Amino acid sequence: MNLRKYILSAALLGFSVNSFADANSSSLQVASIESRDSGYHALFLSGSVPDENCTLKDRAIILESSDGGKTMLSISLSALTANKSVVIRVSGCTVIDPSQTQHTAPRVTKVQIYN
Repeated sequence: MNLRKYILSAALLGFSVNSFADANSSSLQVASIESRDSGYHALFLSGSVPDENCTLKDRAIILESSDGGKTMLSISLSALTANKSVVIRVSGCTVIDPSQTQHTAPRVTKVQIYN
């Protein structure tokens, strides 16, 4: 009986994790990366960036100073050069550059590269 509960719990957990990932992101190509000395790097993708009600919806911003920022930028660059797909997750809006505070774009919190 305990084995049944374990298998059912694992199946439900897997379903909920996959549903969450699919509902919030889709596989896209990295079209270009605009790297700035300010550490606010723009990621342009082959499709729509998830809408966070920011002023710009054509890009997402990777903050180099954020936890994992350098790694997310590196993964994005690898995907661009290898022509691999990525899934991104965003959360809220951020300015696109400290000198351009009138424009905001979704802030990247996850980049996952696919084969």
